[in-house]
Amino acid sequence: AFDSATVSAFGSATVSAFDSATVSAFDSATVSAFGSATVSALMASIVIIESKRVTVTTEGNAQAITRKDALDMDLKTWLDMHDIKSVRGKVVLYKRVSSDLKTQEGTKNETLWAIGSTLQHPDWAPANSECGEGKYHACDTPANCDEFRSNNGDRYVAIEVKTKDVYVWPTPTYIHKMAFRQGKVLYEVDRKGNKI
Repeated sequence: AFDSATVSAFGSATVSAFDSATVSAFDSATVSAFGSATVSALMASIVIIESKRVTVTTEGNAQAITRKDALDMDLKTWLDMHDIKSVRGKVVLYKRVSSDLKTQEGTKNETLWAIGSTLQHPDWAPANSECGEGKYHACDTPANCDEFRSNNGDRYVAIEVKTKDVYVWPTPTYIHKMAFRQGKVLYEVDRKGNKI
């Protein structure tokens, strides 16, 4: 369950809830909750809390278990969660851009993501805020970029980023997004990540 999804889990269902998803868990359902997810657990259901921003209510024999490392997200956890492999200290991330390969069009932050170009952010300050200036943003998959941009004619690009140039917020609101300082635009992809 991602974004603002609402899910009801019954029986022995297993649900992973991310972002601002809301889950109602019944019977023996198990829910792993990330980001700002909200979970109502009833009967013998179990909630595994993966973020300190998760909200859980329990009734009956339901249990909420907070993982010891739930308070902080790090690069390894983020990569593992999204099944992204680092190869020689580099990862491939994705960005949704305009039909002419731009973002932030018409603003002082307008950026051209030309295929083959390497971009370095001029004012790298990712810890200041999760959104806004001070970093470039990318996602784990092209489809998850749709949460941040949805203009007609948009395209997706794959970007190679060194792991030393990424920043993962310790308690992210948007679990699919990370910041990066510098990256090389590799090629265009479709919404499923296939090279075009």
